[in-house]
Amino acid sequence: MDLNDASIQVRMSRKTLAMLAMWFYDEGERPRSLSELARNSMEILKDLLLEKKLIVLINETSEATRALEAIGLGNLVIRSKGRGSGLQKYMRQLEMDESVTHLGDPFGPVKIKAAKKERIIDEEIEEAARAFANRDEEIKRALENVPTESLVEE
Repeated sequence: MDLNDASIQVRMSRKTLAMLAMWFYDEGERPRSLSELARNSMEILKDLLLEKKLIVLINETSEATRALEAIGLGNLVIRSKGRGSGLQKYMRQLEMDESVTHLGDPFGPVKIKAAKKERIIDEEIEEAARAFANRDEEIKRALENVPTESLVEE
């Protein structure tokens, strides 16, 4: 379970917001706020990228925090204003992650990185195979234009 423990402010086109809201309405989901509209839209994008294996799943809040900080995006709004504050949610999420980590596979992060490397290698192999197939087709097309009487068999 993931808590909504990060609060950000986004500047974007009203047109984009309206198109996204229209899609949600057509799907029978009516966002109650701009925050919910943005959150749900980003969740759908994340799920699509995961499904297409363009990103890997980050299971731990602390790992996500370190990654965001490493690229200069760690300035998330965490305020202590009450029971449902961002700071309290963040701390609860860290506690939940910690309890899951102890029950789960301690080598999970290593396996995720290995799977990502494997996916990259598989993509490179597929690209090379396509390149060879394209080259093979080019050779066949070129041979079709060569007069048969000029060909010599060995």
